[in-house]
Amino acid sequence: MKVRFETYGSSPGSKKIDLGEVSTMLESVPLDASVTFTWNDDEDDVLIVGFGEGFAVATMLRDRTFYVLQANEREGFEEVEIGGQWSSHPKRFLMDRSLGLEVLAQAGDMDGLFERYAWVVP
Repeated sequence: MKVRFETYGSSPGSKKIDLGEVSTMLESVPLDASVTFTWNDDEDDVLIVGFGEGFAVATMLRDRTFYVLQANEREGFEEVEIGGQWSSHPKRFLMDRSLGLEVLAQAGDMDGLFERYAWVVP
């Protein structure tokens, strides 16, 4: 199974990699780098997991609706870089990088992902 690996900032790039290479590729970039992994782009069901400095976020397109994984109950916003863009992002959608990797490892099991985690319409 393939995912698109995209880097932003001073070394922008994009390439398809095997799902099993995700951890290695994430470790190959600086911890403060902004990267995304996209499974099934150009299709109806899509999973995007973005990683930044000390966090991850997950977005799912399912049945023509976008959902974001709610990882916690924290209130407020935090300025973070996601996909090369700085934005004020709800803290409830920011998760540990390890959870981002866990979610990404399940790419392809959209029904299971939707049942196991709290996905909300932002």
